[in-house]
Parts: sequence; structure tokens; C-alpha cells
Amino acid sequence: MNNKTTTLDAVTLTNNGTLTITDTTGNGKITSANQDTITNTGTLTKTGNATIENTASTTYNAIRNTGTATIESGSITATNTAILNTSAGTLIIGINEQTPEVSITNPSITGTVCGVNVQGGTFNFYDGIIKGAEGK
Repeated sequence: MNNKTTTLDAVTLTNNGTLTITDTTGNGKITSANQDTITNTGTLTKTGNATIENTASTTYNAIRNTGTATIESGSITATNTAILNTSAGTLIIGINEQTPEVSITNPSITGTVCGVNVQGGTFNFYDGIIKGAEGK
């Protein structure tokens, strides 16, 4: 991403294979408002400082995961749910190191309604912070 912004207008970035999102130099962003920002049915890896966001006022998510999603760092934000993990999905937030170096701030997952909605599947949380409405 490296300080670049990708704006999706009424489309979702659909990953059916392998997608790696990284930003090593700044504040890159992938943003959407009229669909889920990313629909992952493959393998998604997010590293670096980039932000994935969804600003829809309806039920869209920043990430809808039915594959394997690994969020190692950066930010995921949404006005609804930041990450929706379905019953078929595997969601990993942070890094499971042999010698733990736990971060309580990175990655940052924030949804105004729900930070992470786990409908099933597998959810491993190692680092970072998840924010949503109270009780969600």
C-alpha cells in the first residue's frame, strides 16, 4: 500500500486465492462504503500499517471471512462490524510467537457495532485490541 488509498465503489475486493496486504512506509488504506470491503474465501494476510475500512451505514463489514485470514498488524475499522468470521472461517489476530511479545494496541480492530463477530469457525487472538459496542 505504501501511503496509497484504494477506494472501492459498490464492489468488494474478493479473494479466492492468496492475498497479502502490506504497508511498510506509511498509512495506506483500502476503503469501501457500499459492500463488504474484502470478502475472503482464500488466504488473506495483512501486515504493516495499512488500514482496511468500511464506512457503510448498513450491515457491511470491513472483512467478511470464510477462508483463512491472518491480521498481524495495522487497523481494521468499520461503522458496523470490522470482521465477520463465518462458520467456515479461520481468523487469526496477532502473531503466536515462540517467545511471546504481546502487543495490546496492534493490530487494532474497531467496529462501531461489533469489533469481531465470530459466527463459528476458528478464532485465535494473540495480540492487539478489539473494540465494539458494549457486550459485542
